[in-house]
Amino acid sequence: MSEKSWQLTERDREWLSWVGRWWFVTAENIEAEWVRKYGQANRRAVLRRVQAAREMGLVESLRMVANRPAAVWLTKEGMKLVGIRGEAARPRLAEFHHDLYVVELAQKLVAERPDTELVTERELRREDTPGGAANIDPQYAVQRRNSNAVILGGNRRVYPDLVTVRKTNGHHLIHEVEHTPKDVRRLVSLMTSYQESENVDGIRYYAFDAALDRLERARSIAVERSESRGNRTPIQIVRWDDFMSTEKEERP
Repeated sequence: MSEKSWQLTERDREWLSWVGRWWFVTAENIEAEWVRKYGQANRRAVLRRVQAAREMGLVESLRMVANRPAAVWLTKEGMKLVGIRGEAARPRLAEFHHDLYVVELAQKLVAERPDTELVTERELRREDTPGGAANIDPQYAVQRRNSNAVILGGNRRVYPDLVTVRKTNGHHLIHEVEHTPKDVRRLVSLMTSYQESENVDGIRYYAFDAALDRLERARSIAVERSESRGNRTPIQIVRWDDFMSTEKEERP
C-alpha cells in the first residue's frame, strides 16, 4: 500500500504522543494503552496503524532481540508532528530488556495510581535539561552523591526510571527496575542521592531475583547511614514477579 493511501487520525496522534514518552515500545504495549484509554483494542488494528505511521515516516520499528517483539519508536518527523522537542533516539540494545520492563511497569502503575502523575525518564530529561542545558534547577532529577551523602562535583545528576507525583501534594515517589546485579557501592550512592532530595518521599525498587541480594545489602547500608543523619526516607524492594502478578498493589 502506498504512503498516500494512509490517513492520519486523531487517535494516531494520541498514541504517537504516548510512544514519544519512551525510548521505545512494542505493539503489545500500544494495544494495552488503547485498552486502558478506549476500553478495547485489536492487535491487527494496532499493527495496521503502526505500519501506516512507519510508511508516513513517523515511526521506525525493528526486531532487536530474538523471540521478543519488535521495538517501535518515533522518528524526528514523528516527534515534530506531536510537538515533542529534542532529538530522536534509537533504542539501546544493551538496555532493551530493562527499557521494556520499565514500560510494562509504568502501564501497571498508571492503571493502579489514578491520583498520581507519571513521568518517564525521557520526559524528565527533556524537562530538566532542555536543549542539553544542565545549569537549571532540576524538577525531577536529583544531585548525585557518594555513599556518605557528599555531593559529587560536575553538576552530576541522577535520572530515575520513573517518577510518580501525588497530585494532592506534589510529592515524588521514585521507581527503579533492577534486573541485573549492580555494584553495591554504586547502589548505595544512588539510593543516598534519592534519599537526600527534598522532593523525594520514597524509593521503590522492582527487583528480579538476580539483583535482589545486592539491592538488599545496599539498602541496609544506605538506611543505616541515612538514619544516622536523621533521614528516614524509606527504600522499598519488591520482587518483580510478585508485584507484576498482583491484581492491585498495596500503596506505600
